[in-house]
Amino acid sequence: MLHFTYRARDSKAQPVTGVIDAPTQAEAIRMLEREGKAVTDIHVGVRGTDEPSRRPRAGGGAVKGDEVIALASQLSVMLETGVPLSSALEAYVSSSKPGPLRRVTETVADRIHGGMAFSAAIEDFPKVFPSLMVTLLKASEASGKMAMMLGRVAEYLGKERRTARQIRGALTYPGVMVTLALVVTSFLVTWVLPRFARIYESREAALPTMTKVLLDTSRWLLDNWIAVAVGVALLVGGFIAMRL
Repeated sequence: MLHFTYRARDSKAQPVTGVIDAPTQAEAIRMLEREGKAVTDIHVGVRGTDEPSRRPRAGGGAVKGDEVIALASQLSVMLETGVPLSSALEAYVSSSKPGPLRRVTETVADRIHGGMAFSAAIEDFPKVFPSLMVTLLKASEASGKMAMMLGRVAEYLGKERRTARQIRGALTYPGVMVTLALVVTSFLVTWVLPRFARIYESREAALPTMTKVLLDTSRWLLDNWIAVAVGVALLVGGFIAMRL
């Protein structure tokens, strides 16, 4: 169900404005005409009390980039074969598994049926459809080459995701080596060095400057181990978030 904002004239030819819910723009006009209103302007809008929900959410979890790529690719193929956009969207909805992208696609299909342009219909879902995709589709609607543009969008998004995966993969090995180095160093500084320190102190031997620095570092780590543990946990958490 869509919200339509309208301007019309009532039975006394007085201007009126309001919002009406209807599945399509044509049905909204028919409903208003049954109320004795002559519509002068109507478009998809929102209720004043619904302003915080102006941008609908996908709901039920995040949409994966691979799903958007598959959708764009499937729409491109169907449009190339002469299938109307609204029918292509319905075909995707009927063949896809329940999930956030399916719900978003259902909303987009409803908007297409209501007369909204495809680029405008997906623009309210910036977390699902990248801004570049919206911009390219606006240009394709003006040139009449939406099928070709959807294919190029799918290709570009696919290359972008492959590049991101390669970068994350390249960072995995250095990350593992750095983690192992930190673990080994922490063990030496917090477990081994304190035992050598007691030996040196019992003999009252003069220590080299570098050894003194290591011993002081060991004492500092033992005195502030909670802060160090929190810092390491944050680093590990950030690395895991980047991998995701």
